[in-house]
Parts: sequence; C-alpha cells; structure tokens
Amino acid sequence: VVDSNSLENERAVVERFSKQYSNIVYHRTSQRETVYAAWNRGIELAHGEYFVNANTDDRFSPDALEVMADSLDAYPEYDAAYGNWVYTRTPNDTFESSAAKLLFVYPEFHPGLFFYLQITSHASFVRRSVIDKIGAFDSAYTVFGDREFMFRFSATGHKALKLEKIVGLYQENPTSVERANRDIGMQECAALYDAYLIPEQFARLMGHDHDVSPTSLSRAYSEVGCFGMGLYQIDGNPSHALGSPTRLFAKAIEMDPGNIEALNNMGVIAQYHQAKKDALRFLENAASQANDNQIKTIAHNQKMISRGVCDPDQLRFIYPSD
Repeated sequence: VVDSNSLENERAVVERFSKQYSNIVYHRTSQRETVYAAWNRGIELAHGEYFVNANTDDRFSPDALEVMADSLDAYPEYDAAYGNWVYTRTPNDTFESSAAKLLFVYPEFHPGLFFYLQITSHASFVRRSVIDKIGAFDSAYTVFGDREFMFRFSATGHKALKLEKIVGLYQENPTSVERANRDIGMQECAALYDAYLIPEQFARLMGHDHDVSPTSLSRAYSEVGCFGMGLYQIDGNPSHALGSPTRLFAKAIEMDPGNIEALNNMGVIAQYHQAKKDALRFLENAASQANDNQIKTIAHNQKMISRGVCDPDQLRFIYPSD
C-alpha cells in the first residue's frame, strides 16, 4: 500500500488489516507524489509476477485478479489483461447495492484505440516483465501516465487480452485526479497524440515497418479514424467519439489526398460540427474520385447535408472494407 502523504488517514485501515495479514507492506512518502510515481514505488516494492493498480475508491470483483492471472498463465502471447467495469457515483458502493450503476463494455484490444480512451481500463493487469523491457510509468505525468504507458506497450509489439467479464466497480469521483486536473490532462493528451500521429511512430504503433508506403499508411490512419463510430458501449448503447477521427482523417488525407474514406468521413464530421460548406467541399472532392459503391454513400451524405442534417447516425461513414 503506497500512501502518498495522504491526509485521509488510510494508514489506520491498513494497520487493521496488517494485524491479520503479515504480507501487507505499507509505505508512506514524506510528500505528495503523482499517481504514477506511487505506482512505480508499488511495483518496486512488490515481488509478484503481475501488477495492477487498486485505487482506494474502486472495488474489484471477488475473483477478478485470479481470473486475469489465470488468463495470462494460459495465454503467454499476451502481456496484459482487462475486463469490463460497472460505474457508480455512490462512494463505497458494492456490486449488490440498489444504487444506480452503468455497465461500461470495453472494446477488443487494438493499438489505434488508445487515440480514443484507455481501452485496457484504468486498472490494467500487466506482466511484471514488461517493465524490464519498456520501462516503468512516466512519473512526470499527472493524468495520462497510464495511457502513455499503454501507447509504449503497444508500439513495442505487446498485446492485451480482453476478457468478457465484469472485473470491477469504478466510482466516478468528482474530486479524482483526472477531474481535478482537466487542463493539465488535456495538454498531456494532446502532446501524446501529437507524438504518436507522427508517421514513423504511428507505423510502429500499428505494427508496420518504417518503410511502409504513404498509401498504406493513409489507409491505417483512416481505419483508426473509423473506430470513432460506436467505439464502446454503455449499458448496451454504442457511443461515438468524433474528436480524434478529425486528426486521424486529416493525416490520412495528408498521406494520400485521394483517400475516399477519409474525405467522406471528414465531410460527415464537419457537418456534425455544423460546418456545412467544409462538409460539402470534402464530399465533392470524394465524389470526383469514388467508385460506384462509394458514390451511393457520398450522394446520400450530400443529400442529408444539403437538408441541414447534423446527426451522425443519419450520415454514413465509408469504411476501409467498403
């Protein structure tokens, strides 16, 4: 248990359990540190084959750690595991309570999805050996150190196993580190995305060699941009994330100005942001180069946009497989 000079007296709780379990190690620092400095301390003090962060305002399901450890034991080709989480706004909630909850279903692992969210959840279950290969968490980060770690994890060829299991109960805490440091978090996130959108880094992240052609790289940017539609599910309802795709489709067009998917999809997103002229310009450019199947989708979007429709559910993306 790493106590980063907390003012909430968690030590009393730890000492109560320490009397029953002699293997508990408690470490308090003399000053406040970042979350990721604390995680690194915990990893250094621990002796296990795997590590996972356990936040004081969250709950793991009773068998979550056992199931994730057994999964990695069974599948040595994976270096991390994660599952689904139930979200609550009730402090010290339990799985059995009648308090309102939401089920957050994470997507299957894909390196490109880290441009959208921490897809391996805020509590990834990771092999300790990964630290020896890629280094520990970057303690300079305040909010997005776990995302930076997973970008690095993915860019070095590591993979995570998604389990169709509810592994924990997450409290949406209004005073959490992320919510209390929104401006810093936005800056960290933007800088991280900038770094991995660079063609060489993006190619490495996607498992390509550094000599990949601009056309192939453009398709990869476009593929990841398409993930923004129906990216994850909350209580069975797909949710869209249309912020990152704008930058991904822009990179796709930069690498290949004739990328039809990217041009069409940029038009859809422009209309979503009520930039009708830009939307029609992207679609006109796409239509001038499209094949017969793509033309139908583009014509539909032109018709909807001319009517002023901004709902992304009524407009149509073109996917790389179309």
